[in-house]
Amino acid sequence: TSTSTVGSQRNHDSYSLDEWMSVGSVQSFSWSPNGIYFYFTRQSDTSGTIEIFRVESDGGRPSQLSTNSKGKRPEPKQDVTISRDGKTLFFTAANYFQSYKNIFMMPSSGEGKITQLTFNDAVIETDPTPSPDGTKLAYFARTPQGTKIFLLDLIQKTTWPRYLTYSSKEERFPVWHPDGKKLAF
Repeated sequence: TSTSTVGSQRNHDSYSLDEWMSVGSVQSFSWSPNGIYFYFTRQSDTSGTIEIFRVESDGGRPSQLSTNSKGKRPEPKQDVTISRDGKTLFFTAANYFQSYKNIFMMPSSGEGKITQLTFNDAVIETDPTPSPDGTKLAYFARTPQGTKIFLLDLIQKTTWPRYLTYSSKEERFPVWHPDGKKLAF
């Protein structure tokens, strides 16, 4: 890493992780479980919208991991998080820049396809949180009954998401217990 004086030009390759957090307008972020990589969302030069990037924890030039299919409208990615094994990223995207979001997953390497996990047209689904064993995904969504936490089975891909509870209270920001048997919210 090089240093610089105020007013001098710097090459993007020499930015530290702290500098990327400020100059890159980072919106959401997640560490890889082994601490080697830092995943984040920010404006992309190529698509003109918010995409997912990865940079080594000691800084350097980030790699853009998410892209849109040719001819498909670029959609902003948000709420990036990573599985405990470090192999899968989960994130949200707002189709057609509307206020609702769906949840997607992709390999953390950036190689491979993006898979859509939820398919709602008028519901905001956010804060995807994979279980420690990687078999379930917790997230919260706005429903007519209020904000509720849902569980999605990542193994049986044909199952519908289910409510965590049927209480009348608002439920947000799920956090898994390390054993994967409990959720705090």
